[in-house]
Amino acid sequence: MKQESIGKMTFEDKTFGFYAEIMIGKIKKKPTDYFEGTIVQNGKICSKVYGTWLGYIDFDGIRYWDKDMFIPHKVLIFCLIYR
Repeated sequence: MKQESIGKMTFEDKTFGFYAEIMIGKIKKKPTDYFEGTIVQNGKICSKVYGTWLGYIDFDGIRYWDKDMFIPHKVLIFCLIYR
C-alpha cells in the first residue's frame, strides 16, 4: 500500500502577518515526496523552504533536519510474566 499527499498547503498567522504556501509532489523532475514553498511576512518573502518529507528540510539553503543525522529513540520492551 502507498499513500501520498500531493498539492498545495497554505498556512496563515494573522497575529504576526505570516503566510506560507507549500507545494508537495507537483515539482517537475522531482520525486512525489519533494516539496518547496515560501514563507511571507507582511507581503515580503522572508524564507524559502524545500526538501522531502522522507529525507531533509532546508530553509534558505540551511539544512534544519536530515534523516541521516537523526538518531531514533530506543524503545524498551518490558515483559511481565505472571505465575
